[in-house]
Amino acid sequence: MNMPCGIQKIMFDMDGTLTDTAKATVAACREVAPRFGMVAKDAAFIQSLIGWANPVFYHKMYPEIAPEELVDFGHAVEREESNMIARIGEGMLFDGVKDMLVALKQKGYRLYIASTGSPEHVAVSLRAGGIAELFEKIGCGQPDKEAMVGELLADTPPQAALMVGDRQKDIAAARANGIRALGAGFGYCLPEDAPLYDAVLTTPQALVDYVLALDGAI
Repeated sequence: MNMPCGIQKIMFDMDGTLTDTAKATVAACREVAPRFGMVAKDAAFIQSLIGWANPVFYHKMYPEIAPEELVDFGHAVEREESNMIARIGEGMLFDGVKDMLVALKQKGYRLYIASTGSPEHVAVSLRAGGIAELFEKIGCGQPDKEAMVGELLADTPPQAALMVGDRQKDIAAARANGIRALGAGFGYCLPEDAPLYDAVLTTPQALVDYVLALDGAI
């Protein structure tokens, strides 16, 4: 195993970074809404909300409905979503993501998940994608991503860690902890956010190449 000389930990957001979450989330939301007498929202709108932790996700989708009235709807969506994720399996991953993670792991990098998704959602997604065993630790279920990344960083020097994500909260979590922020250009990164990252990688292989090049320069 080739051990990295500078970078030790690589933290990954999950939804929209490793997993094409919209494949299940959008369909589940649109399928469940009519059961509750609610108008199904546009697919692009639902996808734009992916990354917000529950119950904020549902409140942003239906701001006119009291949050407490969305609880049962949210539970129904999550059950349907879990079933869909299990059926889709590795198809939930963006193309090349599993090879990327395996390559980084084989090079000796320690991989982590930093997701605001619920433990149940994260577990079923990683299991369906066949990548759960590649991560040393799974951070999830906390709305404060900055604190979560800080906990995962532990005693590791900030310069020895990277955060890979697709939303501004991933960038904010990285900046708050003094680590580099990389954008998953193969995921849900928005073009207007590109200048906020240290780099945006358009393919999973490009991310591997970037990490190896960066590590060699330290």
